[in-house]
Amino acid sequence: MAAPLRFFPYLAVLLALGLGSVALAQDQVVPQVPNAPQQFAGAINASAVTVRSGPGENYYPTMKLEKGAQVTVVGISFEWLKIVPPEGSFSVVAKTFVTPEADGRTGRVNADVNVRAGSSLNSLKYAVQGKLSRGETVTILGEQDEYYKIAPPPGAFLYVHQRYVDPVRKLSPAEMLPPTPAAPRPTASAPSGVEAAPAEQTAAAAPTAEQLAEEQALAEFDRLELAVRAASQRPLEEQPLADLLGSYDRLIKGGNLPPSARRMSELRVRSLKARLSAQEQLLATRRQQEESARKLAALEAQRSEIESRLLPMTVYTAVGKLLTSTVQSGEGTLYRLVDPATERTICYVRSTEPRHISFLGQFVGVNGELGSDPALSLRTVRASEVVPVDSARINRDVAAKLVPPSLLSQRQAGEPAQTLTSAEQ
Repeated sequence: MAAPLRFFPYLAVLLALGLGSVALAQDQVVPQVPNAPQQFAGAINASAVTVRSGPGENYYPTMKLEKGAQVTVVGISFEWLKIVPPEGSFSVVAKTFVTPEADGRTGRVNADVNVRAGSSLNSLKYAVQGKLSRGETVTILGEQDEYYKIAPPPGAFLYVHQRYVDPVRKLSPAEMLPPTPAAPRPTASAPSGVEAAPAEQTAAAAPTAEQLAEEQALAEFDRLELAVRAASQRPLEEQPLADLLGSYDRLIKGGNLPPSARRMSELRVRSLKARLSAQEQLLATRRQQEESARKLAALEAQRSEIESRLLPMTVYTAVGKLLTSTVQSGEGTLYRLVDPATERTICYVRSTEPRHISFLGQFVGVNGELGSDPALSLRTVRASEVVPVDSARINRDVAAKLVPPSLLSQRQAGEPAQTLTSAEQ
């Protein structure tokens, strides 16, 4: 995109010495963009503007700047402005190559070592900014994995797209960094941990198939890191851990990641395996709980059914169908209590209560004193209570001393029936 008109006084000189993006090596070596003869102070003109570790979208982000933040622009590579690391920036250096001082805030470099761009937005740290020599002192800001976070040393720079920076003023000669020619690139870390110099590469060389594959692998790595962070916000049982683990495994087996990103991926795989195991245990526990809940519900249903069968038992002296008796003697009215299936008399009922006559023809339960009358051949109940009863409840929640033979349970069925008078049969 063409630079706005207000940039022309500054960019004309900067562009004359600008360099393009560099291809990726084993570690991503940031190109040495020279300092320009004209440098300026600028202001960020948008919110959440990304600062990157190198002059291009393929370089990982290191921080965000808000509108109005001040930056010092010292060079340019095409549309990317080389800036002095803003406040809040940091670089990283392997702990092995730094001996901390007693105060813990400074350290001394004990061997030649690469300096990499640190990021507050992710854990990436493979962009090489420069080199420190044995004996140099660094300011230690903290720790990150196997690295010390240090204040960016001289020669460490970051980059922001020119569209997000408005020039404010030219820097005075005292404020400017001296113009520099293109310098040899810093070395990339060798697998043994010893700093070794990579082959020199042309600034604007076309990327090889291997380099493109590495860029694609890094893009997939960034995508997976974001997916892991998003998944971590969800409950453990809802996290797509198996899918994430498979994606990281495929990325590692592809063999296109630089060493630092590969190490981070391997650490992530171990972490995801542990979380996946915890997730499987949680889901197994949930299934056991659900199964236990189903069994408990079934037991509760059985208990309720049993309780419904064990209703409070009502006991009468005698039960049967209430009919009139042709024999009337003694005090009160004499009734017959008969088997509803055969109308054979079970016993006599003597009552002095006039309202009992209203139960004639109904199946009733009778409470009262059970005895005998010399004038009658069957037992007699002197009724104190006569109430209608559902015959279907006999042997369930209704019982009686005298029960019609047709309603007797099997246990009672073998008992001998009582003798009836010829008059009542």
